[in-house]
Amino acid sequence: MLHGLFGAAGNWRSIAKGLADTYRVWTLDLRNHGDSPWDDDNSYEAMAGDVRAFMARHGLFGAAVMGHSMGGKTAMVLALTWPEAVGALIVVDIAPVTRPPDLRSFVKAMADIDLSAVTRRAEVSELLAPAVKDRPVRAFLLQNLTIKDGVLRWRLNLEAIDRQME
Repeated sequence: MLHGLFGAAGNWRSIAKGLADTYRVWTLDLRNHGDSPWDDDNSYEAMAGDVRAFMARHGLFGAAVMGHSMGGKTAMVLALTWPEAVGALIVVDIAPVTRPPDLRSFVKAMADIDLSAVTRRAEVSELLAPAVKDRPVRAFLLQNLTIKDGVLRWRLNLEAIDRQME
């Protein structure tokens, strides 16, 4: 199961638990998201290569691959590039077209916040509010905010994600 832009593997936890009674289920953090490594290359091809490598390590060739949004495009690239890896493809909430432009403004708003100057999630939410007016969307984006050694930081490689959107 592959999450969407600004998401993480944990987004699928409850669905994965339900499916795990019948299937072996894996949820992955795609590069530059969640706990995955950061890399300057945030292309769909690179993400599909990461998924293929994971599948090879775990003997998952021929598995059903489900992807949501960005994860859906990644799954489509995986299926087109390495068809032997994908036994079934489930694409949720995305089409093979260009993304809406407002998502890039979210990345810019997140990157523009000086996290060293704030100490609470609520402060970050207030700073995001002018660019991300929808409170549930802000709450979703704030799931990517973590505290490490007492310092707030994003669990997203915003620079790489922004370059991908160019």
